[in-house]
Order: sequence, then structure tokens, then C-alpha cells
Amino acid sequence: TYRLNIEECDTIQASYDKNSSKIKLIARAKLLSDLIDNFSSSLKEITVVVSKGAVTFKSYFDDDQKTLASKCLSTTLNVAIDDFEKLDYDHEDKSVELTFCLKELKVFKTISFEVNILTFVRPS
Repeated sequence: TYRLNIEECDTIQASYDKNSSKIKLIARAKLLSDLIDNFSSSLKEITVVVSKGAVTFKSYFDDDQKTLASKCLSTTLNVAIDDFEKLDYDHEDKSVELTFCLKELKVFKTISFEVNILTFVRPS
């Protein structure tokens, strides 16, 4: 039995160009779980940087949080491309950064881990 609490929230719009984003990243729920568990629970957001030869998960601090960044543990994890089920990347020499709310990503991680599904990151 699972208990899901429903909270009312505001709708937000992503700030990226759908036509220029041609990334498809597929990973097992276990990999996502292992990666996210390395980040401090006090952190609000994490950034996934996808480039031609690497995928990096790192702590995200915006301009308002620069003083917090100097006091908090900053985490950066480089993940081998072979660890993912699939990575389609169609940006020549540019890297693409996707920032996620850590709290929401942990909920997604928990659900996907419990039902053992593949997780997709495909901004399109």
C-alpha cells in the first residue's frame, strides 16, 4: 500500500527551446536513486549537465544563494555514459544543463524505484 499526499501547487513553464533540445537520456531507477542519495537534503536544486562525452550531476546555487553555497557541501558526480541505458545527444560541442527541484526529483525517484521502471529525461 502506498500513501500519496497531494499538494496544491503553481503551474510553471520550462525555460528552454523545444526545437534546440534533442536529448534523450534513459536510466534505471537504481542509478537515479544512487545518484540522488549523494546530495544533501538541505539542497533545493540539482543540475544535470549533458555533453557529448559525459553526464554530470551537480549542486545548483543561484545568484541569491552564493553565500549559502560557500557554507554548504557542493556535490559533483561524473557518470559514465555506459551506466545509462541510452543517451541520444544531438548538440555538437555544446553542453546542455537541466535544473531540477531536488524535493520533487526525490519523490519521482522513490516511485520509479519502487515499481522498478526505466526513467526518461527527454526535454522535447
